[in-house]
Parts: sequence; C-alpha cells; structure tokens
Amino acid sequence: MDELSAAQSSANYSQLIETMTNVEFNINLNYTIPSDGVNHLVAIKSDELPAKYYHYLVPKLESEAFLIAKIAGWESLSLLPGTANVFYEGTYVGQTVLNPSVINDTLQLALGRDNGLVITRTKQPSKQNSNFLAGTITKTVGYELRIKSNKSKLINLVIEDQIPVTNNKEIKIELLEAQKANHELSTGLLSWTIDLKPREWQSLKYSYNISFDKNKPVSLN
Repeated sequence: MDELSAAQSSANYSQLIETMTNVEFNINLNYTIPSDGVNHLVAIKSDELPAKYYHYLVPKLESEAFLIAKIAGWESLSLLPGTANVFYEGTYVGQTVLNPSVINDTLQLALGRDNGLVITRTKQPSKQNSNFLAGTITKTVGYELRIKSNKSKLINLVIEDQIPVTNNKEIKIELLEAQKANHELSTGLLSWTIDLKPREWQSLKYSYNISFDKNKPVSLN
C-alpha cells in the first residue's frame, strides 16, 4: 500500500467540533511542518459540492467574460471569510474573495477571465431632432453588442449594460429598444440572460431617447 502524504491524508483524519462561539478542527494524525519561515498548506477538510456555471459580461467595462460558479448547500461547511485560491479543471486560475456572511442560499465564486468569449460594444450613429416650439432637443442613442463564442459547448451568459438615469425634471430619458432585456428603472440597468451555442455569435441592440432644453446641452459619453 502506497503511503499518502500528510497533506493528502490529514483531511481524512480531521474531526469538526462546533461550539456556541467557534469551530475547531481536531486532526488525529502526526505530521511534520518545517520551521523554515515558509508558508505550508495542510488539508484539514475536503468536500464536494455541485456547482452551476455561467459567464458574466459587462461590455461597457471589459471585452472579456468572467466565469462564475454558483454553489448551493455551502451553509454547513463552516467557511471563514478571506482569500481563496481557485483551481479550475485542475489548473490554478487565480484568487477570489470568499464571503460566507452573505444572506443567500447560493454562494457565487469568480473563477477568472475566460478569453473563449469576446464581446464588442459599438455605438450606432446618433439622431437628433429639435422641437422649436417646446425649446427642446431630442437625441436618439443606440449601441450594438456582438458576442462571439469560441467554446466547444453550450454556455449560459449574463450580460449587463446601462442607459443613463436622471433626477433632473428638465431631462427626460426613454428606453426605445432593448431586445427582451430586463430593465431596472431606478438604475437604468439592462440585463440579458442568453444561451450561446458552440462557435456561435449573437447581436443585441438597445437604444434610448434623451430630451433636454436646447439652451442647456447635455454631455453624452
């Protein structure tokens, strides 16, 4: 029988003890940690949980996607807040922040960028109309989002963008087109949830009108 390393076998010999105020792990196994001033990792617990994956894109800020894992059933693991190393399909992909204090039955972990998905955000030619009687100018602003998948399997995407919002009564903003996006009136947030087939690309368009006093021009980014 091959001897297991301490890092591999210590998780099999640990016992979880939970009190009213804290959680302790008793490891009933002798092993040696060198006193060489270097950080050493020791496995004290091993669990497997099912996860659902989706890709998150914010084309206004990034042209690449982020892979997100949604994990359920984590509440009984006695997790601590802090930085966690992330391995995906056996490869180290970076670090994420673990926050078990969230009041939610699903824990979301960012697994890093995925360059197998690319999105572009292109501003469409603007249109402008003037109402001389009302003394206002109306501009129509639109964007096209083009998403391309270089993946070999079907993937689920969550895409977010935004139209302007205002508290100025002299400025009016009206969403014209959003191609089935969910629209939050208070924040102007637009969100799409779509499935993208292998090697497929899709186009999403949205546009809005902004009306304002012709003597008080508005800066649009």
